[in-house]
Amino acid sequence: MLALGLGEGDAVITTPNSFVATANCARYVGATIIFADIDPKTGLIDPTSIARLLSKDLDRTIKAIIPVHFAGQPADLPAIYALARRHGPGSLTTPAMPSAQPMNTTASHTGWVAIRTAI
Repeated sequence: MLALGLGEGDAVITTPNSFVATANCARYVGATIIFADIDPKTGLIDPTSIARLLSKDLDRTIKAIIPVHFAGQPADLPAIYALARRHGPGSLTTPAMPSAQPMNTTASHTGWVAIRTAI
């Protein structure tokens, strides 16, 4: 959050189904935490819920999305990245509950950053 320059007045979307440190990193810099709904079948953050939250963000205070891979399942990163590109917040994935995805780091000039982690 510090590297993205986030602070008071900014908001971060994440999942409530994660270790407390996922939300605390936003809280540490003074950002507001917004919990998206989870998919009841997978326990993962629901991109449809993220889309609803972003559509209500008329003041563009949401600056980051932190999806979490959970129970060996990867979050729907392609859908989340697409939402981030349209809205403009950063998107960070966390190794808190890593998936079996290969190590890959991607950044773009559109303002989002993604870090995929391996087990």
